[in-house]
Amino acid sequence: MTDTARPSTPAWARAGTQLPLDAVADFDEAVFSAPSLLPEWSRGHLVAHVAASADALCNLVHWAGVGERAPMYASAEEHAVGIARGGHVGR
Repeated sequence: MTDTARPSTPAWARAGTQLPLDAVADFDEAVFSAPSLLPEWSRGHLVAHVAASADALCNLVHWAGVGERAPMYASAEEHAVGIARGGHVGR
């Protein structure tokens, strides 16, 4: 018999989620629109990439936990479009 009850989220995971949220909480459009250190990426693109990566890792955790196929991204194209769209975060 397999126990499918979900354990509570560990404190370290909650803290790790809150840190980046706190880091960008006070960003306004000007900050999100500013260039990042990555060529052709704004800070908004970078934040969108980090958020998409977190969501994608949750897909893998789901897959590992319940055995239901859940790849990180539906496709490389979808990933790229999401980041491009995320360059407009805060707008």
